[in-house]
Amino acid sequence: MSRALSNVRANQKSAIGLSNGLFNGLIAITALIFDPKKLTFQANITFQTGDVAHPSYTFTPCTDDGEVKKFTAIDDIINWVNGAFLDVSAITVTVDEASKIAKAFVAPSDPVADGLKKKAAFTKLLAGIQDNKTKSLATVAAAEGFGWNLPAANPALQANYALLVAKKDAVLAIETYYTDQIAFYS
Repeated sequence: MSRALSNVRANQKSAIGLSNGLFNGLIAITALIFDPKKLTFQANITFQTGDVAHPSYTFTPCTDDGEVKKFTAIDDIINWVNGAFLDVSAITVTVDEASKIAKAFVAPSDPVADGLKKKAAFTKLLAGIQDNKTKSLATVAAAEGFGWNLPAANPALQANYALLVAKKDAVLAIETYYTDQIAFYS
């Protein structure tokens, strides 16, 4: 089901003005695929007002010159919405006609060669992440050396330490995934 762009357009600063400032925190985004090859989107934004007479407004984001805005990622649409509305409590996102960007599964003609190719690709990725792992481990160790992890440390330093640990954990999880994939294709 293909939806058309809304007839109403608003830039980031004027969007809330469509409802005279009424907004209850709920937003629904419909991402419309503009170019499936470049994976760009346009969007319709619907926000709830809490007003019985006009419970919601739908508009299409535009640039300051009125041209329909194109987004290169769903995150870009969400960031645009967060810049237009304060106190967003919930965002729902729907990608209209997602089948345009879905790839159909095609079985490899030579599964052994395909497995070796994937193993080589994951081996290359694993080698590439080693610098990130080393840097991440060193950064966490340095933070621990300065006492950022101690209960008596400044709360801002503790928050930074928690962020560094989360990044380190993500890098280690990625490394584990790559290692598992290499083992799978071996």
